[in-house]
Amino acid sequence: MTQFIPQGTSLAEPYHELQVDLASMTSIWAAIEYVEDTSSGPTVDTLVLRDNSIPDPGTASDTSVDLYPQLKARYDEQSHMRRRQEDLRLLCELFRKCQQNQRITTARFETYSHPLDVLHFFDEYDDAFLDTGHYSLLLVLMAAANCGSFAQAFTMDTSNFQALPIARYGLHRSTMETCQRGFNRFQHLDLVLQLSESGEKDQSNETKHAERFFAAIPLEKVRSLKIVPFAGEGCTLEATDALLLSDFPSLERLEISQAAFDGFTMVRFLQSAEALQSLHLTQCDMEEVPAAFLDSQKWCECISSGLGIADVAAEDSIFSGGECQDERARGGFFELI
Repeated sequence: MTQFIPQGTSLAEPYHELQVDLASMTSIWAAIEYVEDTSSGPTVDTLVLRDNSIPDPGTASDTSVDLYPQLKARYDEQSHMRRRQEDLRLLCELFRKCQQNQRITTARFETYSHPLDVLHFFDEYDDAFLDTGHYSLLLVLMAAANCGSFAQAFTMDTSNFQALPIARYGLHRSTMETCQRGFNRFQHLDLVLQLSESGEKDQSNETKHAERFFAAIPLEKVRSLKIVPFAGEGCTLEATDALLLSDFPSLERLEISQAAFDGFTMVRFLQSAEALQSLHLTQCDMEEVPAAFLDSQKWCECISSGLGIADVAAEDSIFSGGECQDERARGGFFELI
């Protein structure tokens, strides 16, 4: 059973983090008691909501290893709690106690770094942990939606396969509505989004699913975006286009990894993101770039000076031209900035 661990060196400190493991009833109960206590509760300003759930160990290829009994016991406790919706009930109670506290500024959803022996126990563990991560994220958002505002900001610090999959969530109305209601409880959002396929056999509606998701959530509250693929597969063009055609008026930081997009569309997006101060591209493929700006360093300098974005970087990214690059350049492609 995972032990509850309050973060911070001492209760004498004015503020510190409080960590709660979402797949452990013991941890959630301990967090409730900690926040409720008149001595310790007022010292907490950040609630760290850690997804420590595991997949069913019975699905692994080798269940004879010594680790199996321990994992089976953890999984049985986790499953029992979820079937009875005890985790949702307790998390709602915790959030209500935080409301009474009125000191919580941030709720941070984190991925738990399982030991390597646990990860290696599951074949293709990226896929195995996918649904567990989605369950925990939706659990937090559902509890937030049910309980009202208990923190100013909601932030995410997750690995790729536990990021928020916009096309998949946009495909399912109930999931999308949970995100919408949960996010609306906060003033600021720092999100990690997964721009990958929805899982639907018919891929023709991928753009529609992504657009539906972006239309549903409060984009004006988004302060930071980290865009990642799923398990190294790369972001889909459809989801990336939906992102760049959306309006994020409060966006300050943007990181994009392993995505392909049109250079003209990117410039249009950056022009509209007036609050943006940091842009990082990693292993991206930008097409339709004018010949004069195919050097990534020159492109970054131009974007920084032209749009006033202080921090612009492109690492291991490819900038290429195309049939339209000369026409767009003559038509004022970079006159936009």
